[in-house]
Amino acid sequence: MKFVVLLRLAFLFVLAQSCAGAADVFFDDFNDSSLNSGAWLVAEKAWGAGGNNGGVVHDNVSVTNGCLRLEAHGDNYTGAICGVDNYGQRVTRVTRVGAAIATTNYFASGRYEVRLQLPRHYGAASAIWTFHYEEAYAGTPLYDVLAALGGVSKNDFLNLGLTPAQVASLWNDLATNKAARGPYITPVTATNATVTEFFRAHVWDVTKLDLVNDFGRLNDIYILLHDGLGLGVEGSAYDGYYIVRNHEIDIETPTALAATPDAVSYSNARLNTWVGETGGNYTDPFDSLGAAMNDGQFHAFRFDWHTGGSNQVKRVEFYLDGVAVQTNYTDVPTIAGRFWLGLWFPSWAGTPSFDVDALLIDWVRITPFHESGDQSVPESYPDDGWWYPLTMNLGLNAISGGGGNVRLAVSLSRSVTNLVDLYDSTNLPAAGAWTLCASNLPAGGSNQIIWIDPRPRLGARFYKADLK
Repeated sequence: MKFVVLLRLAFLFVLAQSCAGAADVFFDDFNDSSLNSGAWLVAEKAWGAGGNNGGVVHDNVSVTNGCLRLEAHGDNYTGAICGVDNYGQRVTRVTRVGAAIATTNYFASGRYEVRLQLPRHYGAASAIWTFHYEEAYAGTPLYDVLAALGGVSKNDFLNLGLTPAQVASLWNDLATNKAARGPYITPVTATNATVTEFFRAHVWDVTKLDLVNDFGRLNDIYILLHDGLGLGVEGSAYDGYYIVRNHEIDIETPTALAATPDAVSYSNARLNTWVGETGGNYTDPFDSLGAAMNDGQFHAFRFDWHTGGSNQVKRVEFYLDGVAVQTNYTDVPTIAGRFWLGLWFPSWAGTPSFDVDALLIDWVRITPFHESGDQSVPESYPDDGWWYPLTMNLGLNAISGGGGNVRLAVSLSRSVTNLVDLYDSTNLPAAGAWTLCASNLPAGGSNQIIWIDPRPRLGARFYKADLK
């Protein structure tokens, strides 16, 4: 009887553990009539080198037929949906405008799975990614914290299983010149060192690591040195020096391969890991997937993110339809971030010679691992770049004669920096353009805001305002 009781207790314990694990899983199959605003944020912002795109806007996000639809407008688009600039302000541009959403919650180590159908056309990149971002300028406490990151110690190499004598020999090798090769480390104390800028500039992968003796641990030594690089400093004396820490994992397609930079294909993907923006702070393999994935079928894109500890080696494993494609061991993030789904226009995804295309997402699942290497660190701008819908009663006092100043009395429930893109009660975009004449609105009370309205006098109506 005692044995049976113990078996029952063990079964209940396993059941309780499995139920707790199931409750911990994030899952959305987009079977509701609209996007779950408690689970997702809708992005309204622009990014990318050169700024040659119209960003991502909420107008291009919808839920239909059990799928999330992220729409993209290519170079042939002539519709009315405008893009945004890097400040999230609407612009007149209507081409190269995409869509993106991100989870409201932050996640660290775990299995990230998305079942999706890629667009048919080239020019827009379909992407899933995690993202954490900090930005600090010289003279601030955070800058000093970020500047102090990095470094290696003799204990790091002892932990690889090397003997003290081997570590002493390796340490001397790393700290000195070898023929024309500069030092890889600069000792700070007898047991600790920083990794040099020479290493950052010249040792992009393990094949370029030049050692007298690696004691059979070449890859492990490279990973320690690479991850021991400090974050690079950006900016100038004129603009101000700053440091960025962005912990990010990407799957992006289509792309070219590094060896054939002009041959963009949906049979390739970028499988990246980042801890910073400057050289040596990211790992960006360009991998062949074996076949073009824009075949009109749904495919399962996945990565398993291990932050280390819990008997796990720090790494990110990438999978396509259950088949392992790539494993990154360097620049592996450890800080929890929001999980993004997006379709946007970079400079490297081909020419967008189309009108409208879309990325369809059937479901998303995140299964946290809760490894001991997980970190939780506040972001610099967690509330920027999101679209917040809010219905308000706006009293209008218009000047007659085909347009003029419109004074809007607005009571705000939250502080906002801009109030843009007014829609009338039929939920159709207002004809013409609204020009904002005031911003930086405090929460509470009534604020008199003036817009220039190009339309004839319409009288008082109900309006939907998009908060930025």
